[in-house]
Amino acid sequence: ATRLLVQGNSGSGKSHLLRRLLERSAGQVQQIIIDPEGDFVTLGERYGHVAITAADYSVTEVARFAARIREHRTSVVLDLEGLEME
Repeated sequence: ATRLLVQGNSGSGKSHLLRRLLERSAGQVQQIIIDPEGDFVTLGERYGHVAITAADYSVTEVARFAARIREHRTSVVLDLEGLEME
C-alpha cells in the first residue's frame, strides 16, 4: 500500500509526469485518479479504466461507485470538471 504526491508550480510538468507514470504502470497496479480538470479521461479509453464524470451523478451515487471500485480493485478516472466548488 503506497501513495504518491506530485507537487509543483503551474507549468512545471506535473501532468506530463503523472501521465507517463500512469501509462507505464497501467495494468500492474490499481489506479484511482481524481482529475479536477479532465486531463486524464483518455486513460479510461486507452487502458480500460472506468471513467466517471462526477457532474453527472449525485454524491450518493459517486460514493456507491467508490465502494464498488474498492471492492473489485478496478482502476478509475474520476473527472471533476464541471462540478461546483462546494
